[in-house]
Amino acid sequence: MRLFHKLALPLACLGLAITGHAHATDSAARAIVGNTVHGVEDDGEFYDYYAPNGSATSKLVSGDVTHGRWSIQNGNMCISFPGDTPACYRVELKGGNLDMTDVSTGATFHNHLIRGNPQHL
Repeated sequence: MRLFHKLALPLACLGLAITGHAHATDSAARAIVGNTVHGVEDDGEFYDYYAPNGSATSKLVSGDVTHGRWSIQNGNMCISFPGDTPACYRVELKGGNLDMTDVSTGATFHNHLIRGNPQHL
């Protein structure tokens, strides 16, 4: 399982918040929901799709697929996948770049936001 998932997610909570602004949290959520997060971790390249219904699907380039849930709690994007500790993240959008900072460990993951669900997750 990816390090991202092992740390608190592999996605405490999957939290989206643009640092310091309550209204920005709503903007960040709208930007990510219905779209795909792409990045690279210890287990390799991954794609995570966050559906509007609260479901999350994670796919490693190796083909492994995991299904979980996401929600926004206290301005953070919180993610839970079976077998992993749930994690919450502060999210900052910078153009197509997406930084997700684990609220419990402070670790920041640098990812990319891709429109839609091109991996058909």
